[in-house]
Amino acid sequence: MCTDQELLKRWQSVLQRNKPATGCSAEILPGKKYRDGRGRLVTVLNVSPHKITFMRDGCIEKCELSRKKFNEFIEVQL
Repeated sequence: MCTDQELLKRWQSVLQRNKPATGCSAEILPGKKYRDGRGRLVTVLNVSPHKITFMRDGCIEKCELSRKKFNEFIEVQL
């Protein structure tokens, strides 16, 4: 059996390992520009907890993707 202190140290160690790396989870905001997997420029229109609505340059229709898929896009610094 482990003591309370040992359990606390183990738990803190697990939390440290599972921390997200800094800078990898940039905030997705309306108006920001990204490049999709094919290099096309997209502009974020709306952000919800589960999906991102965006528009590709040159297209008239809105697109939606899950946050998980959208995180593969690369933010463009203009």
